Amino acid sequence: MCYQISVDTRIICIYDLLHLARRPDPSIHTLVIKLAIPTDRGKELIWVALLQIEDSYLIGRVSNLPENIKGIKQGQRIKFTIDDIMDWTYNRNGRRKGNYTARAIARRMPPAERRRMLREPNFDPDP
Repeated sequence: MCYQISVDTRIICIYDLLHLARRPDPSIHTLVIKLAIPTDRGKELIWVALLQIEDSYLIGRVSNLPENIKGIKQGQRIKFTIDDIMDWTYNRNGRRKGNYTARAIARRMPPAERRRMLREPNFDPDP
């Protein structure tokens, strides 16, 4: 499991994710990856649906509308490396897994807001 954000843990979890992606499981749906893309203002986070895994890169389709990234549009296919990956999420048997950035943010939320998030129908407290 990937509870802590550290380089070693992130690498282990990314390889677990890629293992899942290479061996399709009918119980897994909506596997998306959060990338950090450089912009003039720093980095923008975007979600991509993983389409293909090659030896040194991956290919995905941009799932959301980028705000400050020049030359990348929603629905576009893009190449990226594992170094670009910041987070990921997928649904397994109707339960959301991963999404570690949201989990980290939840720890800092006011208690009522955090309880609301934890009660979402598909939120799985065990990432």
